[in-house]
Amino acid sequence: MNLVETHSNPDVSIIIPLYNKGQYIARALNSILAQTHQNFEIIVVDDGSTDNGPEIVQGYTDPRLQFIRQANAGPGEARNRGIRESRASLIAFLDADDEWLPTYLAESVQQLQAHPDCAMSAFGRFLGSDRTSWEAECQRFGVTEGEWRMPINLDGQSTKQIIDFFHPGAIVCRRQVLERFGGFYTKNGCNYGEDVYLWVQIALNYKIYRNPTPLFWWHTEASEISAYSTRKIVPPWPMLSDPQPLRMDCPPEYHSALEHYLTYLAVIAAERCIRAGDRGTAEQLLQNYPVAQNFLGDYLKLQVHLWLMDSPGLRDRLRQVKSLVRS
Repeated sequence: MNLVETHSNPDVSIIIPLYNKGQYIARALNSILAQTHQNFEIIVVDDGSTDNGPEIVQGYTDPRLQFIRQANAGPGEARNRGIRESRASLIAFLDADDEWLPTYLAESVQQLQAHPDCAMSAFGRFLGSDRTSWEAECQRFGVTEGEWRMPINLDGQSTKQIIDFFHPGAIVCRRQVLERFGGFYTKNGCNYGEDVYLWVQIALNYKIYRNPTPLFWWHTEASEISAYSTRKIVPPWPMLSDPQPLRMDCPPEYHSALEHYLTYLAVIAAERCIRAGDRGTAEQLLQNYPVAQNFLGDYLKLQVHLWLMDSPGLRDRLRQVKSLVRS
């Protein structure tokens, strides 16, 4: 199949959100063009860049590449714009500072063709400039190759480990599934956890083909997530501020697992807020998500941070939560 044919009838649409990644975008595009599977289209959505990234993209002459500009709206909206402009039944995502190994697309497409009941395929990854494999870590919390359906009645920590396996750059998803949930979460200008919200919705409702083999390279050294972690100002996940869509789409058998997951996230988010000096958000999180008994260890660690803040109101709230934990 030649480039003209693939340009007119792609079976995979690849969406790249671009925002001030001029020093990396060529690496991402070149990794796509080097794929053994060549029947694709590439849609780069420039999200208001102020560097030379757009000029680098426009220097590529491959007819399968489409370039779109928009005012800055965040990575979720950029990906959603790409989905709306795409044509294929399968959608893949790659951030502008990351890259794929040459067989990633071929193996992803092959698995979705072989497993039509699966909503998406998800592969493992390498991390950082030293290309550290995350495969052993994935296997440690139970990721094996094959069709997978989320177990019911999981505790919150186990659910988080499962969801953490998913990364946009290592996922190929069926269009109808993305359209069912409206794509990535974008309310209130969300630019953190917008992808996790979507993976939770999909994991609660569909089978997924998982493979811990690393065929995606996440360059964490170039990611804003690393900057968030360094400054300890990671905002709470959108699942905590807007959980109702998750609850409405959640099958009854997964209600317990979802609530445990949300509570576990609330513990982590509250602790982060305390470290950043944001007492108000931490208190609100505790009020919205009383800590369940199986999170007692995390709760006690959080209690130390809150007690050191020397707030009578927080101390009173902690006593109330403590009674719930022990009941």
